[in-house]
Amino acid sequence: AIESQILQKRKRALNDASKDKHDDDSTSGKRDRTTAPSLIARSKYSNTDVAPQIVFASLVESDPKSGTSIHPVKFGQMLMRLKVKNITQDGIKRIGRNRISVKFKGPEDANAFLNNADVKSKGYITVIPTFNMTRMGVVKGVPADWTDLECFDDLSTPVGFGKILKIRRMNRKVQSEGKTEWVPTSTVVLTFDGRILPERVFCCHNALPVELYHFPTVQCYGCCKYGHTKTQCRSKPRCYLCGAEHFGDSCTVDEPKCLYCDGRHNANSQQCPEYSRQRNIKICMSEKNISYSEAAKLFPAAKKSFADVLASAPSTSHPLQPSPTPHPMHSHQASTTSYRKTVFLRPKTHAPLAPGYDQRAHQDLINSYSFPPSPNGRALLENPTPPSEKTSTIEQIVMLLTTLLSNYSLPDHVATNLLKAIQTHHIPSPAVERQECSPKKT
Repeated sequence: AIESQILQKRKRALNDASKDKHDDDSTSGKRDRTTAPSLIARSKYSNTDVAPQIVFASLVESDPKSGTSIHPVKFGQMLMRLKVKNITQDGIKRIGRNRISVKFKGPEDANAFLNNADVKSKGYITVIPTFNMTRMGVVKGVPADWTDLECFDDLSTPVGFGKILKIRRMNRKVQSEGKTEWVPTSTVVLTFDGRILPERVFCCHNALPVELYHFPTVQCYGCCKYGHTKTQCRSKPRCYLCGAEHFGDSCTVDEPKCLYCDGRHNANSQQCPEYSRQRNIKICMSEKNISYSEAAKLFPAAKKSFADVLASAPSTSHPLQPSPTPHPMHSHQASTTSYRKTVFLRPKTHAPLAPGYDQRAHQDLINSYSFPPSPNGRALLENPTPPSEKTSTIEQIVMLLTTLLSNYSLPDHVATNLLKAIQTHHIPSPAVERQECSPKKT
């Protein structure tokens, strides 16, 4: 039921858009197809727009070089005091020197913030970013001899998707007789209303597939920065050959040096790692439909290692001369030369470690002892091993002496000597009670 309601709302929006299109065509007769998508997109969110609802805020600058900046925490404090509601918990982010992104929970709250008079009175301008309202795609197979007006009339989108806002024909550069000509191709770039890119568009009962449009990697030949051209540059010039503060057209260096990676190539070379990074940023912006600042965080600039710096340094044909002996300096003069020497020491050799637990040796020790067989799972034997002959002889002597001492009375010195003899030969002493010998009867 919810999906059907959303579908009905989208159909109503498409019908309203088609009515507006016919009204515009009847009044003006011809649309301006060279306008940027940010100027032809809607200025407010609708209930059918996909979340999140983002609004950009920036301060009005009288001079672009004034260096105006916005602190995100102070900006958030201002919105709390102005009682701007329904901002997400982490919805305020800085995306530029003079630009703040505010994320709202719903389209009504974002539209109310766009028309907030208190925010405008503070000198702020609020707009909806283009990437959050439009999507660009590439369509091939459109006849090259068609005009833009014919493309608008014959191209249509499936039900549930936004209308076509802009059509741009792709041209091919051709050199003929020393002149440069731009020949139109059958490929067009379409700008759709909304954040959802349709899989196909219909043209005269034909379905033409729509491919994702990747933003081009643009570099300025004046300051060597990315994102704008030389005609739009407001920065100081930088040479793309040596990196100095002058234009590269008048540079006469023999060996180029990149100002981004110190490599032996021009700063505008496609072999530079910075060019690959900027290209990946543009692809990420197109695929994830995010801003440049958010995509740049996913591809941080690569730092140069010490080995890379040494490899990119120019080689010297003359051998290094030993530095002169330094003269003694007074205590009040500061030394500007360092005479430290790097000493490389061999790693220390550690004593051999004691062997740890050896499982194989432990197993061999256990296997070397053989337990006697025990039938029926018993550990004790019923018939123990009979004592040896030597052990039985000693026991018989001890029993004989015990019998003699208990049955016959012996003199004291005889009994004492027998006990001493037994103890001297390590024979266990029997439990015999010592008896006093009675005097003989005469």
